[in-house]
Amino acid sequence: MTLASHAKVIANSLLLRLVPNYRNWKMRRDWDRRARAAPREMTATFDAASWDAYWASGVRDAWIILEALGAAYDPAHTVLESGCGLGRLSEALAERFRSVVGIDVSGEMVRQARALSRRRNVTYLEADGSSLRVAEDASPDVIVAWTVFRHLPRPVMESYVAEAARLLDRGLLVFEVQHRPGARQRAAPDFNTIMEREYDRDALESLRRSNGFRWATTRVLPSAEPDTETWLVVWERTVGSLDIDLQQVGGHPPVVRTP
Repeated sequence: MTLASHAKVIANSLLLRLVPNYRNWKMRRDWDRRARAAPREMTATFDAASWDAYWASGVRDAWIILEALGAAYDPAHTVLESGCGLGRLSEALAERFRSVVGIDVSGEMVRQARALSRRRNVTYLEADGSSLRVAEDASPDVIVAWTVFRHLPRPVMESYVAEAARLLDRGLLVFEVQHRPGARQRAAPDFNTIMEREYDRDALESLRRSNGFRWATTRVLPSAEPDTETWLVVWERTVGSLDIDLQQVGGHPPVVRTP
């Protein structure tokens, strides 16, 4: 690490500790810059060669989500997508659900998503970076976070899960994370807004239990990172439901491997 890089790390660490909402401000600034410089690449790295490929990848990923939902899929539902970017996935989900609300910490992403949108049942809103308050009036039935949690500092990811539990009296949280078993999980400083974070099953299970979700299913998708898996996780929030202790039934959520 160069002297300049080391000084930057120290400065960001101090600002994170001393300045209220610095993390949220930095997330918004960083993603606004990425939205202006290379919006497709920043929101779909492997599908950014053309607009056709970009939108087609949203349709592909929407179908993966629908397959994971299984019998819980209901076209009358309202979906909230957290970290919607340009609307790549929100636009595709809008073809299969009654309405979709896409939120993003980047006002520039939201501005571009509104300009690109071709569907009347999608709304794009700028979020504060740590809560879902901006979308409370939508009363979502399903909350989706696709390729979002992996880039968030852990405190922010945990805040979003708690917010999802607050909004979903009855409903589903669908999210994608990088899973690496054992103690070698890759971490990143809390001020880094792009580096990927990794989780093991125990960390996710602790988060699930503390927020009152039931672990419905997990689909394992291909991962570009060696020794990791991409997990698409579906958690269910049902008022008054009996929570099952996974340790008592074998310690593992249902897993479906996708080639």
